[in-house]
Amino acid sequence: MPDGDVLYGRGPFRLARGALLYAGAGAGLGAWSALNRLGWTDQCDAKITVSVLRKRLTPWHPSIRFYVNRNSRRERLNWAEVTVLEALTRIDFTEEPWLDCMEKLRSGVSASRLGWGLPIRPEALRWAGETETGCPDDLRYLLDDIARSLPETA
Repeated sequence: MPDGDVLYGRGPFRLARGALLYAGAGAGLGAWSALNRLGWTDQCDAKITVSVLRKRLTPWHPSIRFYVNRNSRRERLNWAEVTVLEALTRIDFTEEPWLDCMEKLRSGVSASRLGWGLPIRPEALRWAGETETGCPDDLRYLLDDIARSLPETA
């Protein structure tokens, strides 16, 4: 990246935050970006992948990729919750056992890796997950497991 670039010296975490701000309500990290950022895989995307709600966005930087999700319930979730929901829809691709993923959520490891200080509300996740398309069959089970394991926050 050239010295004159406005993003020179900024790491991928700042780019991800900028992409999420640009994407607006209902956005979160998607695909491998979600799995990696939560600590559920060591694999990482070559680009920062962001799931956006109902609108096609043009990336302003070559290391960002946006894709559209049409679940309107995501609009009421914060970035962390959408990122968890995205990771759950791709849980089959993680090399971590589910119990280890849950422990990272429960212990706060996943939240600290996100670095956003946003709560993960289990009931909000379960509500939004009811209308997800293209998810693994056991998504409801995973969401119920999260709801039983994490305290509900406001």
